[in-house]
Amino acid sequence: MNKLHRQNNHVPYRKQVNASINVIKISHRTYVLEFPSQKELCLSMFRLSEFSEGVEGIRGQKFTADEFIDKYSNEKGVINYFNYFDGFNIPMLDITRFVNIFKKELSNREIEVIQSLKGIYEDGYVIGIIKGDDRALKHEIAHNMYYENAEYKYKVLKIINSIPKELYNRLEEGLIKSEYAQDRVKDEINAYIIAYERKEFNEIFDVRINELTYYKRLLTLLFKEYDKV
Repeated sequence: MNKLHRQNNHVPYRKQVNASINVIKISHRTYVLEFPSQKELCLSMFRLSEFSEGVEGIRGQKFTADEFIDKYSNEKGVINYFNYFDGFNIPMLDITRFVNIFKKELSNREIEVIQSLKGIYEDGYVIGIIKGDDRALKHEIAHNMYYENAEYKYKVLKIINSIPKELYNRLEEGLIKSEYAQDRVKDEINAYIIAYERKEFNEIFDVRINELTYYKRLLTLLFKEYDKV
């Protein structure tokens, strides 16, 4: 059985908000929003995500589309953001703050996302994925568990902190170059190791996946121990 169907021993409530968003209510604290394409996912959630965990000058600030493009495009004007990210994870507290700041400037897609969250607890957690992408879902569930479960987070950090410094530094460097915030690095290392294999690692890290076999086994076993949803 899909693990989404086991939290609190009940089948998650699914509802269709509109033609583009399918909502899976895992619990009152966690909603998964499924989008039909990467385009719809990113255009619906990029500002919410960047407000929550973006780079300096964007994170926690009111920003314009011009400022976003300036931050994420290279000198040739190329921006890879919308064909790179395949999942988002956002605390509901950050979404509430975003709405309060951007309330007069919300896009139609952002309004649809917000309307889909009726009933979620104010300190809940929102995951956005492309429908059918199980690896991205696993990655985002790992973030959710790290955010929600202090005991799980403690044990994850104990494993991450045991990674040899030279290997850890290469993992950290890959994430920083990909413009992840410094305070999210250990959370991201855990989620990437758990969910992804060689192809995804080669896109971000100067690390061979077999260098992480021991840590992947420990983190995967830990994930399975706590992923009792």
